[in-house]
Amino acid sequence: MIRPLSASVVRPEWADRVVAPAYDSVSGAERARIVATNPDSFLTVTRSPDDFPPGERPSPAELAEQCARALRRLTDRDAFAAQPPGSLFINRLEIEGRVQTGLIAEVPVSDYLEGRVVKHEEIHVNRAQVLARHLSVVRASSSPIAMTYTDQPRVDELISAQMEADPLLDFTATDGLRQMVWRVGDPTVVNLLTELMGDVRLYIVDGHHRAAAQSVAADLVGTEESRHMLAALVPDHQLHVFEFNRLVYGPLEIPPAELLELLGRSFTITRMDPPGSPVVPDRKGVLGLHLEFCWYRLELRSSPSRPGDPLAALDTNIVQSRILAPLGIDENRGDPRLRYVAGNVGLESLLEDCGPGDLAITVYPTSVDDLMEVADAGQTMPPKSTYFHPKFRSGVFLRYV
Repeated sequence: MIRPLSASVVRPEWADRVVAPAYDSVSGAERARIVATNPDSFLTVTRSPDDFPPGERPSPAELAEQCARALRRLTDRDAFAAQPPGSLFINRLEIEGRVQTGLIAEVPVSDYLEGRVVKHEEIHVNRAQVLARHLSVVRASSSPIAMTYTDQPRVDELISAQMEADPLLDFTATDGLRQMVWRVGDPTVVNLLTELMGDVRLYIVDGHHRAAAQSVAADLVGTEESRHMLAALVPDHQLHVFEFNRLVYGPLEIPPAELLELLGRSFTITRMDPPGSPVVPDRKGVLGLHLEFCWYRLELRSSPSRPGDPLAALDTNIVQSRILAPLGIDENRGDPRLRYVAGNVGLESLLEDCGPGDLAITVYPTSVDDLMEVADAGQTMPPKSTYFHPKFRSGVFLRYV
């Protein structure tokens, strides 16, 4: 059951300085660069120990206090405008012809713990605990947890009607992402949207660690607000899913010729002609392999699907079991030899760091239907199985817990 919230929205004149990527959508080095060049960025409120060089990292308690002071600095300067309580919000994102509209609401932590909000990724418990301690000190959240649901036409109609009014906020970030915000304040519409979404199954698509952290913070803080999560609810037909390609740094544990021979037991392998022609998989069961400056197209010889086991047929699971595991890499444990490159940045970013002893793997994007099927089966995908873009950002909404 979703519910309306009490929140503030960044003032238009502050938006270009305050609004920032969610802390877990950029690297520690990039977060540090943004904070160094823009002290008003909301990333100053969501800093991580990884933002600091080894030997200069503050303790978790010290860092949380720094973040709390950074938030007070923004609120003391009136960067956010308080909105009437009992509101829902609409957050529309537009970039490169892609449009995504989220209904901003609160979702009970109990729905997450009892499985009505479904996850598809494993989390690192220590990381979730660090985030929970941060929440318990800063006492505010601003990065909506993105969730999806099967299409609800009546909800779409109501949201579209609300967007006919002038928005509270309309600005374009330096990377071209246009963000628009509307407040839904009419009690009749708020109640109707709440009722329509009451029994709808929600699937987390981005923010698994934030959801887990909120469940821990609920016990640490103990307020009614802390027992709810800030969520952005997006219908499945609006999500834009890209793949995460893989780059394995050498030296490989198996020589290239032996690796290809091993893979030939599971795949039909075609060496591209010319060898530099990239392989961009056009369907499930097809992978691209870049090895020793040559591209290979790999097509599964037989489907690994099994009844009741949708994970078995997932391409990212096949990459782990058939390619990475023989190379001694377990994605669930993390490995410094493995790097992920989101598909929306192009193959150039994948190949620019791929040397003669390295291995690049291209995959077909995991669909939202695949995500829901795996989650409904109670399974979890390998890390970085999906990349959703655009992502909701921090610093647009401010909700105290």
